[in-house]
Amino acid sequence: MYARPAGLFLPGMPALPRLRKLQQDAPLFTMALYSLRLLLETQIATGAKPTEPEALHVVERIVQLSEQWVAAGEAHLVRQYRCTKAQAEHLMKTLIRSVEATVSMPEVLASVDLEAALKGPTPVK
Repeated sequence: MYARPAGLFLPGMPALPRLRKLQQDAPLFTMALYSLRLLLETQIATGAKPTEPEALHVVERIVQLSEQWVAAGEAHLVRQYRCTKAQAEHLMKTLIRSVEATVSMPEVLASVDLEAALKGPTPVK
C-alpha cells in the first residue's frame, strides 16, 4: 500500500500514482535508470579517488547530468499525473530508491546505455 506523505496532499488534487504505475511508465523509468547509471559511474570514479582537476570536473559534470535526468522525470510527473512539484520530487525519489533496491548494480551497468545517459535529457517545448 502506498503511504501518502504528510503535507503533500491538497484537497481537490487527484490521487498520486502508485509505485507500480510509475515503474510501468517507460519514459519515467528510463529517466530513473539513466540517473542511477550516472550515479553508479560517479561512485566508480570516486572509488578510484580522482585527484586530477580534470577528473574531478568530469565527476561533477556526471552528477549534474544525473540531476538533470531527475528534474526531467519530475517535470514528466507534473505533466503526466498533474501533481505538484513537491509530490513529483517525492515520487521520483521513491522510484529511484525502488529501482536501486530491485535491480542489481551489474545489471544496471550492463543494460543502461552510458552514451545515451551522457547526452542528457532533451528539453520539452
